[in-house]
Amino acid sequence: MKNKNTNKKKIPIKQIILIIVLFVFGIFFITAGVFLNIKSNPKNIMKKSLYELYDHINNSINYKQKLIDFNNNFMIDSSFTINASYNKDDEYIKYFYDAINNTSNNIVYGEDISNKKLFLNIDSKKNNTNFIFKKTLIDNATKYIKIDNDTNAYINTGTDNYFELYNDSYQDNINYLLLFFTNSFIDNIEDKNIIVENKKTIVDREEKTLNKISCYINNDLLIKILNRVHDDIIKDEKANNIMSNINSNYKDLEISMEENLLRKDTSIELIIYTDLFYNTKKYEIVYQNNIKETRISYTPLTEYSLITLYSDNKIEKIYKIKGNSDKYDIDILNSKNQIIGSMTIENSKDRFNIISNSETDDNKIILNVDRILSNMNNNSYNSNIEIHYSNTNKNTKQKEVTLEYKGYTKVSRNVIINESIDNNSIYDTLDSKDKEYISNYNKLLLSKIYKMED
Repeated sequence: MKNKNTNKKKIPIKQIILIIVLFVFGIFFITAGVFLNIKSNPKNIMKKSLYELYDHINNSINYKQKLIDFNNNFMIDSSFTINASYNKDDEYIKYFYDAINNTSNNIVYGEDISNKKLFLNIDSKKNNTNFIFKKTLIDNATKYIKIDNDTNAYINTGTDNYFELYNDSYQDNINYLLLFFTNSFIDNIEDKNIIVENKKTIVDREEKTLNKISCYINNDLLIKILNRVHDDIIKDEKANNIMSNINSNYKDLEISMEENLLRKDTSIELIIYTDLFYNTKKYEIVYQNNIKETRISYTPLTEYSLITLYSDNKIEKIYKIKGNSDKYDIDILNSKNQIIGSMTIENSKDRFNIISNSETDDNKIILNVDRILSNMNNNSYNSNIEIHYSNTNKNTKQKEVTLEYKGYTKVSRNVIINESIDNNSIYDTLDSKDKEYISNYNKLLLSKIYKMED
């Protein structure tokens, strides 16, 4: 008897291999399709790129100098003077330089975590007269402020649970909040404000066609997004608890559409360029108003990074950055790729130093920064810092921009907060005029150094 299976045709091995290959490729393309659909979402790309940028910057900085351990008591007492001048056309920048010129400043900030006390004192004098003053005190979960240095009376503004942040998960809470804010901010950008297109752009002097994802933000849009972020934080139990501990009145903080976070004629464009597989190749931020367009581009490469400055779409300067966190050597180039200057950044255990000299056809620019730590021990250290900047017109020999900063800071674990809250006033008992003045006080201080919209 013949075997019934003897008449059956055998499937050639080549066909079996072909079927397996097609099956594997099918699974691959289905998986890749789902992956690319998720990954190619413009908002997901923006989030991924911002996380990468944060990691890149964070990994490039090695904090060798002694920093504050925010999980322990500390007190910072910093005094500094500023002399500045600005002789160009931008009235907003000139307003700022004129405001900070010839000021002597003292900032004291301390946290006594064991006793749950916080103290901040900002005292600035201009031409030896009172300029900016504010004290903030948190004691026994109550917040007090003082906005007049001619009186000793604090104002009790209510409960403040700032120190509830301090527990074993303090850093985790801060990281959670930053991540939540970033995700919420991007998610709340309306799709119509995000443009995705293929665009030719320059990457390290080579023209490439890349995916361009751009987002335009003006004052109204920024306020809408921030208010939506505010609502998202309130809905998220963990984020809301963290923010409520930072500011007990957070739920009531909503930004009015009448506010001017950006000038009315100003827009900001955030741009990310990626390759076919959505790897970030370049970041750009564009600041535009009725006067000019300013663009900053950052390109992370394997052996070096590039920062390019544009003015009205023309390259002004290119910074070619090489090195590591111990020392960076930076070539400063012009639009023709010619070296017009250099910068050196050195970072050691007790010193941070920047030396920069560059020239353009019209200007000579000098920047020196020197920060030296001394008397370092387990409980305190001192810091001296000097900054000198000048931008001189080579034709007129006039210094168009100057800045001189000299400061001394003492950081200590020995915290002494002896502020008296006797005879304090309770905010809720004040009349409406005083309440309005206190509510607008921070904006009043800001208006002293920043020119508001007319």
